[in-house]
Amino acid sequence: MKEPMTLLRISRAIPKPVRALIARIAMALIDPKQANYVIVALLVLYATFWALSATIRNLGGTLHGDMLEEYSDSKVLLLGYSKHPPLIDWITGAWFAVMPATPWAFYLLSCLNAALGLWAVWLACGRVVDTRRRVLAVALLGLLPIFTFHAATFNHNTLQLSLWPLVALTFLISMERENLGWAILFGATSALALYGKYYAVWIVLACALAALIHPNRRTYFRLARPYIAATTYIVGLVPHFIWLMHAEFMPISRLSSAVFQPLVLAFVGSLRHLAAYVAYLLPALVAIQVFLRPSFQSLCQDWPPMRRVVACIALAPIILPAVLFPLFGLAPNAPWLYPAFFLGHWSSYLLPIFSSPAAQLRELLARLRHLR
Repeated sequence: MKEPMTLLRISRAIPKPVRALIARIAMALIDPKQANYVIVALLVLYATFWALSATIRNLGGTLHGDMLEEYSDSKVLLLGYSKHPPLIDWITGAWFAVMPATPWAFYLLSCLNAALGLWAVWLACGRVVDTRRRVLAVALLGLLPIFTFHAATFNHNTLQLSLWPLVALTFLISMERENLGWAILFGATSALALYGKYYAVWIVLACALAALIHPNRRTYFRLARPYIAATTYIVGLVPHFIWLMHAEFMPISRLSSAVFQPLVLAFVGSLRHLAAYVAYLLPALVAIQVFLRPSFQSLCQDWPPMRRVVACIALAPIILPAVLFPLFGLAPNAPWLYPAFFLGHWSSYLLPIFSSPAAQLRELLARLRHLR
């Protein structure tokens, strides 16, 4: 068993009390009775740690320009603003109605948003993979700069760190359950994501494509659920669309005029977009190779249907803009990619990289806890 031996060797460098604590937490995370409570506590600590880190890193400096602009816009709540849709300004206004107007409070808001996204990833993964891959999925996201350093800057890109996973979560549940409430929630979260940033149209489209290859697709499209979700989505966007018409579609026209490029440069920008996606994934991919050492044979096994569904949700928001944007003289920017990483490391928990059953995993954790 190469994977456990690798972990055991590396663990010798960790002090025994710390190692024992890590093992106890890991044991709790694979216990169905404790896992959801433990992950919430860990994510609150996670948000607090990174908010404190951002506060210390920026002592003596000023807040990011996006955050200053959001704070200013939040003083007057509207259905839209000159650059972006209004959700982030609504959230900022509500937050500072009860919190002091200080940098640490702003950083805490941003990091809690990232923690909410990780919680939604945890719940979504619980519907498609086993407990071990579920833990791995959230843990590896913690290695990405997007969910750590970048997450401390609260703007329209990092806001999507929570919204995209919530869209995927409600989609997966609405595909499985006949309760119309989940269909309404799927439509509502999809509309909410668009209120956060127009770029969120890609996660909504990805879910629509995933529905076409989902194992329950025939039953799903025969019932009212998809049409109720679509109706909720459209109705939810009507107030903002009316505002856009009155504003002569100012945010969209400003965006297109700001980033329009010749065709060749737009395609080069798309290649940079894909390169940035791979570069941001490197910490997670390296961790998989070093600690887990998946075999080539395991990576080439056939995918069950749900893995195709999740791969569609993960990759469609990356591939579609890279292919379609240049046709209109547009090139995706790297920060627009941030929310796509909530399933961007899909190989880390979808591919069958674990060979040991749960009993052997518990035995490994026990050895880690008592290793001298």
